[in-house]
Amino acid sequence: MIKRVMIILLVLFLVVNSLYPTRVGVLEEIAKPEMIQVEKNDLYVLEGAIIYKYSLKDLTLVSKFGKKGEGPGEMKVTAFAPNSFRVFPGYIFAESFDKVLFFKKGGSLIKEQKIPFLKLKVLPVKNNYVMKVLSTRNKVMYDAIKLYDAGLKEIKELYRQKSPIQVPDDPTLMSLIPDAVNFDVYDNRIYIENSLHGLQIHVFDENGKDLYTIKKDVKKIKVGEAHKKNAFDSLKESFLQKKVMFFIPSNIMEGGWDNFVKWAKFDYPDYLPAIQDLKIKGGKIYAPTFIRKDNKQEYLVMDLKGDHFQQKYFPIKAPTGFVTQLLGMGGKYSVIVNNQLIYLYDNEDEETWEIHKIPLN
Repeated sequence: MIKRVMIILLVLFLVVNSLYPTRVGVLEEIAKPEMIQVEKNDLYVLEGAIIYKYSLKDLTLVSKFGKKGEGPGEMKVTAFAPNSFRVFPGYIFAESFDKVLFFKKGGSLIKEQKIPFLKLKVLPVKNNYVMKVLSTRNKVMYDAIKLYDAGLKEIKELYRQKSPIQVPDDPTLMSLIPDAVNFDVYDNRIYIENSLHGLQIHVFDENGKDLYTIKKDVKKIKVGEAHKKNAFDSLKESFLQKKVMFFIPSNIMEGGWDNFVKWAKFDYPDYLPAIQDLKIKGGKIYAPTFIRKDNKQEYLVMDLKGDHFQQKYFPIKAPTGFVTQLLGMGGKYSVIVNNQLIYLYDNEDEETWEIHKIPLN
């Protein structure tokens, strides 16, 4: 009887502990990480213009490459447009302010290419590129998702949506909780979300052919005080890190946060956008939302056709800054691999950045 009780207690202990994050280790070389990626047993971390490659098993540094600058293989570092990268089979794709770069896994440069001004996000799709760019029509700014060939000649526009980035008549007006359009590329297909009409995800092939649209009914959530506080805190964090200078006058920035709050007027939508980001991993679509519960974030999870739809709650990763959200460049602080959430954790007590993981079952 005692043995049976001990076995039951052991099983319960293992089950309960499997629900909590485990610490993989500390990123000793990293002070201000901006993005992580995982491929097989390797963890890649972007900081500024440098990509660090670690062993995921014990976080030992394997190599690092990239350099700040404007020369071959170098990337500019700007406060308002953070660099990003993706790991693809056979190469690493990096996106800087004014160009894209292709690196071998060992870090040597394969090629680089200048890209258009006012692009917000770029990803390769087979021999083409898909980009989100700012475009203007009748004095209104739009986020346009466009397809370009290898020579960066525009093939076609796939989707457009009014941008949360506008030039307001009143420069003191700040629109919080922006609904930026998000897209991702997976298996040579392009997935573009449209959260203006509930939740819709448009799917195209690498040549821009419209394949199908996923449509899901999701409950409209009114913006409450907790949502406003989260958005306000995100803006404050970005302000203090000087990552909002491109739309706030320099004299206001120099006056400090309290002066800014007196100067600005804050506007919130009536309802939350359906989702906050869009990521496709391992044949599944993961769409984090603005909903929080018990220090966890809601994710809408489905297969590539929109079937097997589920609502799950995953641990909240490092916060997404206001400008990153405004540009639709969120979701950089965590990855989903082999049914695990691997994410950056800011250990403020130790003043270190750690990697944590948790099963998603």
